[in-house]
Amino acid sequence: MTWYDHADRTKPVIDPRTQIASKYPDMEIPELPPRAVVFCLGKGLPVLKEHFPCRPVMEKLPGFITHSEVLGIEGVSGLCFLHGGYASPQIACTIETLHVLGVKEVYLVGLCGGFAGHLSVGDILLPERIRSEEGIAKLKTVTHFHYNVPVMVLVCYDMREVWTNPGDRYYRNYNSGEQDASIAATTMMYEAEELGVHTIWIRGFDSKTVVDTFGIPEHMIPVMMLGLGYPNERTKANAWHYKRKPIEDFVTEL
Repeated sequence: MTWYDHADRTKPVIDPRTQIASKYPDMEIPELPPRAVVFCLGKGLPVLKEHFPCRPVMEKLPGFITHSEVLGIEGVSGLCFLHGGYASPQIACTIETLHVLGVKEVYLVGLCGGFAGHLSVGDILLPERIRSEEGIAKLKTVTHFHYNVPVMVLVCYDMREVWTNPGDRYYRNYNSGEQDASIAATTMMYEAEELGVHTIWIRGFDSKTVVDTFGIPEHMIPVMMLGLGYPNERTKANAWHYKRKPIEDFVTEL
């Protein structure tokens, strides 16, 4: 079964060229450099401006959803930079718009995705108990590392959907579950930080206790908890956060 009809020649409801012409009727469709670096995280353009002499290429991308400024770097031709959004449909809109504006190559920075065969990013379990004072109390019984955060997200993977590699002779029965869940959690951390919400990665719990306490289905495997909250300006980071090992301690040349 295919998701579309190869014989269908009807016009799309929304296409970028028509959208640009409709939204900016008096504007001639400009042409961008052939290569574009598209940041899928909010810190991309600010860091670029901080470290490189930037020049404006386009005041606002004339897209259907995303309207980022487009920048170039002084002395560098054929390349532009912009913020493309955090996920679908923003990224899809950005790519289609760039194609109409003459971009031939796109480099996506910070777009995370999983590898499970039928991964449904965004499947969220919300047990009724977790949205109550009882739920918060139960949370504190399954981990000592709750830090009194107002919101805790339990990140799991679905054993029915993970990608597996039965042919791996070294890592037998390998599946992509922890990898997929970690990618999803990292993306959540980036988005939370962009919104001014701090996060903490937590793994100090017994998975069986968590499953039993909150009634998580058996095919959902807990990987980690992500605590979210606004920072307390009066607190200071533990000194451990500033200790660094020499690179020779953890990098091995093969």
